[in-house]
Amino acid sequence: MNLSTNTWTLGTCAAVAAALSAGCATPLVEEGDADPAEEIATDESALLSENALNWNAINWNALNWNALNWNALNWNGLTIEARNRLLDSGNVGDLARQALRYVVSCALPASSSFDFSWRDDQGGVHAESYPGLMALAPQWQSSPITDDEARWVSACLLSRVNYYGASVLLSSRSWHQQFWVLGGDELATFTHEEGAFWGNLFTDPPSAYACYNTNHVDYARQKQRACAAGHVNAQGGVESCGMIKIVGACSDYCVPAQTPSNFWMGCTPFYSRPSFNFNVITVFLD
Repeated sequence: MNLSTNTWTLGTCAAVAAALSAGCATPLVEEGDADPAEEIATDESALLSENALNWNAINWNALNWNALNWNALNWNGLTIEARNRLLDSGNVGDLARQALRYVVSCALPASSSFDFSWRDDQGGVHAESYPGLMALAPQWQSSPITDDEARWVSACLLSRVNYYGASVLLSSRSWHQQFWVLGGDELATFTHEEGAFWGNLFTDPPSAYACYNTNHVDYARQKQRACAAGHVNAQGGVESCGMIKIVGACSDYCVPAQTPSNFWMGCTPFYSRPSFNFNVITVFLD
């Protein structure tokens, strides 16, 4: 992930907000510049708030992705139906706005935002401004999203879904250029691989997959991350995060990247079919 401020850039101290030092170089501060420590705290807070996507929000009853015009991620690019959902003052609107906020965060750079306003049942006006963050589809604001970008944005969204609605600090890793900067402190701190996420939420029907690290299933659940391996309910059964299909252990369905950060290069939901999706995001926990 890229997270930019006026004086420095956290280069993926990757979907992590993690790293107060994470190996990212910080330039000297000139007189009048903001304190980098304060900016780090602000950036970490921003990232943390973007790691608790409600799984209901990515289901079709939220933003109704098929109703969107994916030619451009701006208000004029949306269909009337999609706009009406975003302007809805009830639960439909709440889920649609959350889904769009995460879409913008994953797709656009920090220099861009999606702005609109809506009215509640009492006539109060709510001004919304959803900032970009990850820049996985930076041109989408003015031109059609490509299939490759759609898969990256989908992986980003799926990796940030939280069964419990809890914001958990993550280290997200991949071969995408937005994840290239990974400091030694981050590698040393985020050592528990939760699993990997991939799919395409922009197709009809959509696809959404997750796999888990067998050694860290209990740890991930203790850290309130349960979408890779599933949530264990009171009856002892395992529940998935909505439409996300848990395929099994990542070691059975993915091919590893030969790098120190140990992410999965590509994954497939079919154990016996080598149809790999290489738009995969692997999540590590501290």
